Amino acid sequence: MNYSMRVTNRRKNQIVFRRILISWVIVLLIGVIIGFLIGLAFKAGASDKEVFAETSIPLITPTPSPTSITSTPVQKTIEPTPKTELVSLGVFRITAYCHCEKCCGNWAKNRPTDEDGSLLVYTASGELAVEGVTIAADTSILPFGTEIIIDGNKYIVQDRGRVIKNNRIDVYFENHQDALEFGVQYKEVFIERMVEND
Repeated sequence: MNYSMRVTNRRKNQIVFRRILISWVIVLLIGVIIGFLIGLAFKAGASDKEVFAETSIPLITPTPSPTSITSTPVQKTIEPTPKTELVSLGVFRITAYCHCEKCCGNWAKNRPTDEDGSLLVYTASGELAVEGVTIAADTSILPFGTEIIIDGNKYIVQDRGRVIKNNRIDVYFENHQDALEFGVQYKEVFIERMVEND
């Protein structure tokens, strides 16, 4: 069994596991909802009025006099909205890649497909590659899941590459021609950082 078949089988096993996990979560949620509805029905069946009627104790409800009502002003506390600032990571060499064998080498062979026959391009992090979202980076500098901003567009580090080291980023495209047209660019890269409000 070659490596690509093992990867394909592993991906199929991951998909089956995810489906089973999602099924269990759905069953659990349905159980919680049914329990909540039964609890509401039980409360409605044994309301306070029925309990007092059965014990024949007269129910006396006090009526407030106009002089006993006082109003106190309610103070609203306004939560400060968290502020973010962009922090420059410096200028990076930005290139592009797609799912083809020219860009990905042996990793492009034997990719799984979905029900429609479309390729499923999994990244090194296990996520599906998405144009406009997925980038490859040196994970010792930018770990998987790091969100970066290039030219106002937000990308997520989901992949890595053999030659993607230090201040290099590879942007994922769906087709090879778009990746070629992107070429090599040098851009300033930013991350968002939370700042404390004064």
